[in-house]
Amino acid sequence: MARSGSSPPTLAALFYDAERPPVRDGELDWYAQRLPREHGNVLELMCGSGRLLVPLLRAGYAIHGIDSSAALIEACGARVAAGGLRATLVRQEMHALNLPFRYTAAFVAAGAFQRLTDPAEARNTLARVRAHLVPPGILLLDLFVPPASSQRSPKRSARKPAGIWKTDIPPVYAERIRPTWANVSPNSLAHSGKNT
Repeated sequence: MARSGSSPPTLAALFYDAERPPVRDGELDWYAQRLPREHGNVLELMCGSGRLLVPLLRAGYAIHGIDSSAALIEACGARVAAGGLRATLVRQEMHALNLPFRYTAAFVAAGAFQRLTDPAEARNTLARVRAHLVPPGILLLDLFVPPASSQRSPKRSARKPAGIWKTDIPPVYAERIRPTWANVSPNSLAHSGKNT
């Protein structure tokens, strides 16, 4: 079904939406309690088709979004326009973040940060986000720590594929830290010891 003023959603956008549940009130409330509303723009990295971005815009937040997928940026833009809202949306990889804006907060929802399987790219992403933050400089990461029983065992696989690591977190601790949202201050991010 085509939307007025835009092309029909792509298969990628339809699949993306089908695989993710609609935003729940509890999840939206969690972000709303932590993101600054009146202090400037907020950045959503890996915004996808606008699952969180659009409800936060409706709640009065000034949000910009980036995603590496042109199809998802187009789908997000269509949702923003359909709601009579405005947002700056940019197609960009989060590890190469380079925008002419600064943000009071940034967030990566739905475990999207964990799609970075290269540790150097993950560190670079955190450094790039830090460079774009101004006070209060809040970074929210939604991370998933699987229970130990579902992680790869060295006995089953002697070789660990890139991007799959076994942690030593005991199952009790893994259960205790859910929900997995983390509030990380840019000042607490470990850097290589050099100021950039």
